[in-house]
Amino acid sequence: KDYASGQFVNKGQVLFTIEDTQYRDALAQAEAQLATARSTYEYNKNNYEAMKKALESDAVARISVIQAESEMKNSLAAIHNAEAAVQSARTNLGYCTVRAPFNGHVTASGPDPGAYLAGAGSPVTLATIYDDAEVVVTFSISEPQYQQMLGIRGTPQEEIFRKVPLSFDNELAHKYTGDLYYTSPIIDKSTGTITLKCIVDNPYGVLRDGMYVTVPMPFGASSHALLVKD
Repeated sequence: KDYASGQFVNKGQVLFTIEDTQYRDALAQAEAQLATARSTYEYNKNNYEAMKKALESDAVARISVIQAESEMKNSLAAIHNAEAAVQSARTNLGYCTVRAPFNGHVTASGPDPGAYLAGAGSPVTLATIYDDAEVVVTFSISEPQYQQMLGIRGTPQEEIFRKVPLSFDNELAHKYTGDLYYTSPIIDKSTGTITLKCIVDNPYGVLRDGMYVTVPMPFGASSHALLVKD
């Protein structure tokens, strides 16, 4: 493991290194087979050219030329197969270095260093990265309250839906606002509410998935909003 649990990691940063001896050996073997295939092709190609010239003076039978051509084509196909094997071996070797696919905070590692991972049968989760540069607040309001909010006079709708102030049970060092970007097209019949979502910038990495937040709206405040990762 090449990181500290919970730290912020950058895209491309090495997180894990898996023992790669067998994969390096497999690549070396595939490259050796490719070299052999290329050598065989060169021999068969030269033999085919020589057979064609010999046929011009009736020094060989036509069937020998056909056979030489077939061997040349087979050896060319062997090169393509060997090249594919080399590419596959290089890909497998590349998997031995696990890098962060994007920026974010990484969880603690599941397997301990030196543990054997039997990932061939089923995937093994080494760690999880959370891209929390932005988070989403999900909350619900009643349909009459939503209509009341839209019907407020003297305030453009775009102002109502942008820079909505947020507050938390425990006061944070920085202030946060969210931009409303989603309104459910349906009303939840069991509660009579409409679900809304707003996106919040998280430049300090303080906001976490699962936190509860209060979202003051023009008609009041929703105290049951849930903060989730983007």
